[in-house]
Amino acid sequence: MDSLRARGYEVVECLGPIGAKCPILRGQSCELVEWADVMVYDAWATGEPEGAHELIAGLRKFHPDVPIVLSAPGIEPSW
Repeated sequence: MDSLRARGYEVVECLGPIGAKCPILRGQSCELVEWADVMVYDAWATGEPEGAHELIAGLRKFHPDVPIVLSAPGIEPSW
């Protein structure tokens, strides 16, 4: 994220489903996503691929117009 900031982008980082109660996983929209032009998500950040799949599906449901850049270093998700 520092490289994006260095290029002049405003970056807001979410604590994710591990660090906080995630509104998306609770079936609600997310305030952080509402202002975003694009989301960047590391699919393996939680170490739980199925949880990542659920989160991405929820993001697409509640925020269908915000593009998601999915990072999955070394592993390609089957979904």
